[in-house]
Amino acid sequence: MIKLSFSDIARKRVFKDRDELFSLIPKKGIIGRIEEKNNLVMELSPLLLNSSTRGIFVQGSPGTGKTSCILELLDELGTELKRQKLNFSKVYINCSENRKESTILLECLKQLNPSKKYPKTWVKSKAIDEFYAYVKSHKDTLITIILDEVDFVLKTEGDDILYRLSRINSYLKSKINVLYISNDENISKYIKRKTISSLGRVKISFLPYDEEELKDILKSRIKFAFNKNIVTVSAVNKISEIEANKSGDARKALTVLDHCGKILMTSKSNKIDLNVVEEAYRLIEMEDQEDLIDQMNLHDKVTYFTILRKNKKEYDLESLFNFYKDSCSFYDIMPKTKRSLSLILKKLEKDDFIDYNARSKVVKISIDNILRKKMIKRIRDLI
Repeated sequence: MIKLSFSDIARKRVFKDRDELFSLIPKKGIIGRIEEKNNLVMELSPLLLNSSTRGIFVQGSPGTGKTSCILELLDELGTELKRQKLNFSKVYINCSENRKESTILLECLKQLNPSKKYPKTWVKSKAIDEFYAYVKSHKDTLITIILDEVDFVLKTEGDDILYRLSRINSYLKSKINVLYISNDENISKYIKRKTISSLGRVKISFLPYDEEELKDILKSRIKFAFNKNIVTVSAVNKISEIEANKSGDARKALTVLDHCGKILMTSKSNKIDLNVVEEAYRLIEMEDQEDLIDQMNLHDKVTYFTILRKNKKEYDLESLFNFYKDSCSFYDIMPKTKRSLSLILKKLEKDDFIDYNARSKVVKISIDNILRKKMIKRIRDLI
């Protein structure tokens, strides 16, 4: 391993503007998604007539451009409404960080009225009263609320916030508009029938990106994020191909590209080529496995540790059970039964750590030797 200095990194000049890789609204704008944007424009067009919309649900798997498209279009809409001299306010709430109705309404107030000092928390009734009071005093303002990752609040607190927001305009004669962004295509199972009826639910779906779309996205970000001639065409094509075959997640493709950039900064190479891409995926696999290992229970860790430590490519259940008992004895842990070990192996297979054939009772593992050694150390430190 070579010793790095800050001057070495500065001279390498890999990145031009690294933040551009992860900007919600990139400098070149959102690439593609024409049909989805058109659907959003049509559903939001009543605001141009100083009227409110019904509840709009924007659904799709992570990294498919839902949030970026909405924020970009609302910026455009805000500009047009200002030109028409209509009052417009936008609120963005991430429900993975704000999972209760009280915190959502409090965060809405903080964004709508930033000059006023609000407490860190409120009881639900106080938050509702204050939010209603603000909306009542701003009836002529087109307030648009984006509830991103709304799945979190639905699974934590239920759909009360959705029902309340769906009824507020008829109750206060206001102009509240709400867009609900969800990563779960089956989100309706968390919403009561009366709430769905009140929402008048409009659904706009974002499909995973295909290979060509991912290529276009990567190329547009590379132009501003990296210095010229750093990223090769073959690297872009390879990342796009791999991620399109996985989940079509643009964020993951951009994360791989970011890893490539960081690897290049510490290597002798001057370009992000296929070798750098391969190394980036190896590092990402290592990070993913470390995260999963941290979440394992004790016996899952001991079992995987045993498989890695023996460094065999294949085990039968009987011999592995004996090795597992040896590991338990070494760490002074009461071993599980052979049946329990079989269940643990099924879990490890589900998380892609091993291949386990429950019928033949054969365990197979294929892992890079460097990764194997790192995982052994990681688990040993956790046991």
